[in-house]
Amino acid sequence: MLLHVADRISDLQVTDSNGLVQLSVTDDSEEGQALTPYRHWQAKRPVVFPVQVSYVAAVEPKSSHSLPPFGMRPAGGGVAGSGGGFLLLPDDGWTDSIHLHWDLSHFPPQSLGVISAGRGDVTLAGKPSLLIEQWMLAGPAQVFHEPSPVDFTGYVLGAPFDGAKEIAWAARSYSFLGDTFRYLQPLPPYPVFVRVLDATPKDTGTALGLGLGFMMHIDNAPKLVHPPSRIHNIMFHEMTHQWVGQNAKEESWFAEGMTVYYSLVLLATRKPGIR
Repeated sequence: MLLHVADRISDLQVTDSNGLVQLSVTDDSEEGQALTPYRHWQAKRPVVFPVQVSYVAAVEPKSSHSLPPFGMRPAGGGVAGSGGGFLLLPDDGWTDSIHLHWDLSHFPPQSLGVISAGRGDVTLAGKPSLLIEQWMLAGPAQVFHEPSPVDFTGYVLGAPFDGAKEIAWAARSYSFLGDTFRYLQPLPPYPVFVRVLDATPKDTGTALGLGLGFMMHIDNAPKLVHPPSRIHNIMFHEMTHQWVGQNAKEESWFAEGMTVYYSLVLLATRKPGIR
């Protein structure tokens, strides 16, 4: 049975100054839904702020082959995925500021917590739904920062993956794309998240919005199974999304087709960082 994000949430508890808050649960109908259906938990009585919400969100099982790679997955002693892949969030409208604090006490030493918007504790101006489209990573990740010619950072959980080499290649490619399209100048900082899974997924990647970066996941087979051309094609395609493919309805065949076309043509005609 396919478990959705909401099905992996357990031990949900809501409390305020008056004690435990009982909840009712409703699910959106999946029929005729253009967008993802949601599960809603609603308080059965008026609550008194502040309200504390706690729950456990299980990671996707190793047997999962769900794509795109939004779900939270274990890799290299840590976890990585998108906020939309595991977070239970309040409805928008009651706050314009979000503060994220990491408790990494149960992770290996030297672990870090990072989202697309920054490393460590982060305060964001905006609605809670902003966290849905943030890549999130926690654990003993390798960090590769390329300050020039652009502010470009790679976070890698697991091995084998030549992070220093491949992230440097991606940074040069990102700069090349900016020079080619000649807008979005100066280029926004760009994060890349790589999770090397103890499983056999299809090597793939997914990009989010402007400056939010992309997540790539590969399996933990020897590097010969992952030729540089395969890694480079994924990286280049996902970065190209920042310039094309975002000008049409999300998940549109046209948006994806535009990105496929431009990324293949540009990579074939001028291979940045290779020649």
